[in-house]
Amino acid sequence: MLNKNNIEVAKKVFLSIFAISIFYCNFWIMLARSPASELAQKLPISRVAADLFDTFSVFSYYETINRNIVIRGLPKNSPSNHQYASSNEWVNIDLSFDYFPHCLGEQQMRLYFSKHLSLGQEEFNKACKAMANKIKTRVNLKRPNNQLHKISIGVEIWPRSLLGYEYLKEAETTKFTILCVGD
Repeated sequence: MLNKNNIEVAKKVFLSIFAISIFYCNFWIMLARSPASELAQKLPISRVAADLFDTFSVFSYYETINRNIVIRGLPKNSPSNHQYASSNEWVNIDLSFDYFPHCLGEQQMRLYFSKHLSLGQEEFNKACKAMANKIKTRVNLKRPNNQLHKISIGVEIWPRSLLGYEYLKEAETTKFTILCVGD
């Protein structure tokens, strides 16, 4: 028969098992990110538990790079109207508050399509191109005299510094990768 005492003991046992599993998963994730990662592969862990703890990277590592989503447009009057146009033909589009009225981290999470990336590269590309096309439509509505032919969504990456977010952002240290180009 379940009495009040047995229920309290069951709660304590459950909470203890829960706390131990959290500590173990944290330990496993940190170990997997360390130079001793081969040891982590020998320890038992559920892939679901590892993915849950690694989802937001809170428990896993310290980020050593900064990322910045960059949206660029290729004007219709550009000499070359294709995605491989020279980088000086593309113009930066400031979407900071007009289209994404969120803080920088929230903007980047929405634009980096992390949910779609976990579904595979094809879904990621589809979502990225759809967003680029929506941005192009909106920008072209606001600027009828300065229409854009294409929109590219990319990411800039540069080393992190304790002296500030953009402290080490220089041409030599910044890499740019195009995530997608809209139609």
